[in-house]
Amino acid sequence: MKNIVLLVTIMLLISSCGDKRTSEEKIIEYNKLYIEAFGFYGNNNFEAAIEKLTIANEITDTIEKSFRLRAQCYFELGDFDNSIDDYTDAIELVGEASSAYKNRAIVNIAAEEEEDFIEDINNYLKFHKRDAEAYTLRGDYFLENKEYEDAIKNYTNALDVEPSDARLYLKRGNVYSLIGNDERSISDLEEFVQLSGDDGNSSVYFKKGCLYINTEQYAKALEDFSKIPVSDKLNNKVFVYKGICYSALGDYKNAIVNFSDHLSCNPKDYDVLKKRAEVYSMIGDTQKSYDDSQAAATIVWKNKGFFYKYKYFLFYLFVYIIVGLFIIVKNEYTFDNLQTKKVYSYFAWSFLFGGYLVALRSYRYILFSLVLFALLLYNNYEIVSYLPDIRLFFYSIEPTLINICMLILLVVMLLYDVLTIPYQVKLSNYKVQKGINNEDVIKRAEKIKNIKHSVAKLTPEFESLKLEQNELN
Repeated sequence: MKNIVLLVTIMLLISSCGDKRTSEEKIIEYNKLYIEAFGFYGNNNFEAAIEKLTIANEITDTIEKSFRLRAQCYFELGDFDNSIDDYTDAIELVGEASSAYKNRAIVNIAAEEEEDFIEDINNYLKFHKRDAEAYTLRGDYFLENKEYEDAIKNYTNALDVEPSDARLYLKRGNVYSLIGNDERSISDLEEFVQLSGDDGNSSVYFKKGCLYINTEQYAKALEDFSKIPVSDKLNNKVFVYKGICYSALGDYKNAIVNFSDHLSCNPKDYDVLKKRAEVYSMIGDTQKSYDDSQAAATIVWKNKGFFYKYKYFLFYLFVYIIVGLFIIVKNEYTFDNLQTKKVYSYFAWSFLFGGYLVALRSYRYILFSLVLFALLLYNNYEIVSYLPDIRLFFYSIEPTLINICMLILLVVMLLYDVLTIPYQVKLSNYKVQKGINNEDVIKRAEKIKNIKHSVAKLTPEFESLKLEQNELN
């Protein structure tokens, strides 16, 4: 410190060579300007403070505090570049142990200069290891960049310095929940509640309750949810989570009550309608379960697009085509030797896709496909909306005349085929062989005729050669 004062005095003496004021007068004037600037700063009159500090820095540019205060004024005005420049000057005056590193780090993070921020805050913490705020700033930076383990380390370092800072437990608890460490998160949130008191902690109780649900501690979750005032805006969501807890604990009556309380304000919340439908299903009230499922399905259906509405049909159509192509390729070279056993095996695994009809090369494949696709499209809404719950799915299918007729037609076709496959295989083979034979008969007859004609030409010559051989002998 003595060296700094000596240096300031020498600089003032040098600068006073062209100025009639003594160094003491300059220091007095400098301090006066600084005090005035500080007053302007306290009243949020940052422009006036900057004017005074600029004059003070013209008197002497060797004192750090005026640069730091002007830097802070620039920061408050959003002029980050000038703020960084002034903090840089302040750092150069003091050296690497300057506390202005932290101030410049704050400006850098505001200016979205993340690399400069982390460099400054690291430099600061080398010499100021007991600054909880600096660790918190670095923890916030790591949290923002999803480097959760480093964020936890910095919040822990901050807590080592300030173990009674409830805010730090809240921050660390939130990070623990992000990495799935629910138990540690609950512990930190409990510490936060104890240090900060009960007032105004509805969001913390809500978060704790959700974490207890994650860890299947439903009774404790209900305790926390019950601490949230009815007037709190979170309470509407609380009804849902309380319903989940009661359902998990087997208290279906209270589960329905809480889901209903939520739905009274949010009648189009299809997720909660589904949850209440599940509870009704658990107590055996199929009609109410179906009513809630239907209401939820109607809401979803209106809000979704084409691919959602026809996702199952399109997927089935895709598989249907693949199965047909697979069987065509598989039997490309065996059309004249189709075996009954093979067709029955196709029927066993592909009857829902008409695969065996492809193997038989039957035109009924077209009729089967048309009826099947018509049935699926006619019941597409029920399939998409209720298929995950088989019981509700069959409950939702209405026995209309169209449904009954198409279903009977498909069943009759399947029964007919399963009983007549041997005959159809024989007939199919006969048709293939007949087609091949009719074509080959003509070709073979022509070949035989040509061979006979050639032999007839060669026979006289052969006989003549044979006589000549006998005469020689």
